[in-house]
Amino acid sequence: MAQIPYHNDSDKIVHIGNKSIAPGETRPVDETLLNRPRKPVDFNDLDADLTEATGLGALLDKSVKDITAELDSLNDEQLAELEQLEKDGKKRTSLVSAIQQTMMTRAANQLNGEDGDESSATDQPAGGETQTDGEKPANDEAGRDE
Repeated sequence: MAQIPYHNDSDKIVHIGNKSIAPGETRPVDETLLNRPRKPVDFNDLDADLTEATGLGALLDKSVKDITAELDSLNDEQLAELEQLEKDGKKRTSLVSAIQQTMMTRAANQLNGEDGDESSATDQPAGGETQTDGEKPANDEAGRDE
């Protein structure tokens, strides 16, 4: 914490941190405690830097047809970021729809891939119970003699 001299040029006592500075007096104070104007942060510049760092800025400069052709080469995070950048930027609805369709197709393929293992639901008896050769069915009616 850098200490800098502070001169009270008002006609009242000024309190900075734990120090009271009388009118006309100069005392060292912690620089971070002063309410000095700071350079405003331009968040658009930060977004531009992020866009350039991810390489999506150059992609967004292309036509919808060219971008759509490259959607399969992007990972899920890049697709989500590209969608947000497009919504914040040019707002091309056809491109946003294409990005969303690609994300939905990937999600559906992942679900089908998890459920699409070798044992399907048609191989199992109703009720989800397995039955081995020589065993009687496990339902209540099969074992009754009436």
